[in-house]
Amino acid sequence: MSSLELDELARGMTRHLVLTRFGGHVPRVNDHSLDPARLSRVIDFLDAHVADNLVLSDLAGIAAMSLFTFHRAFQTATGLTPHQFQTGWRMARAQVLLSERQSVSAAARAVGYSPGHGFRRAFARFVGIP
Repeated sequence: MSSLELDELARGMTRHLVLTRFGGHVPRVNDHSLDPARLSRVIDFLDAHVADNLVLSDLAGIAAMSLFTFHRAFQTATGLTPHQFQTGWRMARAQVLLSERQSVSAAARAVGYSPGHGFRRAFARFVGIP
């Protein structure tokens, strides 16, 4: 496999993990959710800015929607609020980094947390292990 194919496979697996393991669901057709192209753009943006402190208006701008419409459509599409999805995405990325033997503080910084109790609490809540 090429590196592009591996990257796409990893991104798809992470999306599936976040959606199913952290309480989301796979979107249904015609349920007033984000269309696949917009959802993909938002997820790509989240992946590229995993360590940044994003706000709802950043994500709504990527989807070219109003704040309220985006929030409702995103939650319908994924079963999670944008904040829950972003936190789950960060924790999934941190789990990969920790499995690659990075230190807890390096993994926390890489996903936008300061090392310490807040990261450990969020990681334990989303992943289920301290």
